[in-house]
Amino acid sequence: MRILSEKIQTLQALYLRLMRLLLSAEEMIAIKAPYLTERATDDQLRQVLRKQTEEGEARAARLRDMLNRAGSESAAPIKCKVIYALFDEAEELVEDAAHDAVRDAVLIAETQRIKHYEIAVYGALRQFARVLGCGEDERLLNETIHEESGTDKQLSTIAERVNPAAIAA
Repeated sequence: MRILSEKIQTLQALYLRLMRLLLSAEEMIAIKAPYLTERATDDQLRQVLRKQTEEGEARAARLRDMLNRAGSESAAPIKCKVIYALFDEAEELVEDAAHDAVRDAVLIAETQRIKHYEIAVYGALRQFARVLGCGEDERLLNETIHEESGTDKQLSTIAERVNPAAIAA
């Protein structure tokens, strides 16, 4: 239960709040991605997951810059409960996987769940930036969506190879 609630009065306030939530998500991804990387057995999957750590840190820095440029009173992250929950579930599924191929399939599926959440929020922020006249933010958010979508496509390609091996496991 929240004792104090900051009401969101404007689209600008919503824009800033979502950016701070996404900042928390990116910071969590940078922290948790190495754990997922360690558990992968597929070399290509490990490479994609390693890249997520680096990109998460870069996207967090990008979001901090956008918050500062927007004149946000605070550029501090607000805990993203969704990402925390997704990582909790991912860790549980990884631990429950009985075979390497199944574990790799779990890692792909859970990373894609996280990516799809990020893509959705970045997409909403991009639309807000467009409406608010924040052209530079819109450009950066669009760039981020393309990066995230590219990773999602890479994961789908790896899944085409890994998932059949998980059937045999």
